Amino acid sequence: MTMAIESEGETYLNTQEAITEAGVSRDTLNRYVRQGRIKRYRKVGRASYYKRSELIEATKIREA
Repeated sequence: MTMAIESEGETYLNTQEAITEAGVSRDTLNRYVRQGRIKRYRKVGRASYYKRSELIEATKIREA
């Protein structure tokens, strides 16, 4: 079951989806947020979401 959210042409992934899609650990995802490479969005309560486009850019940097 996917929890991705579509809004204004952007796809937002929940934390587990972001980890899976980016191929990184939760710690790495959190490090990207602390470094400002991606932004964490909160939609409802404590749930965190990440823009798919930002994840793609962050992982391109990692692969280079």
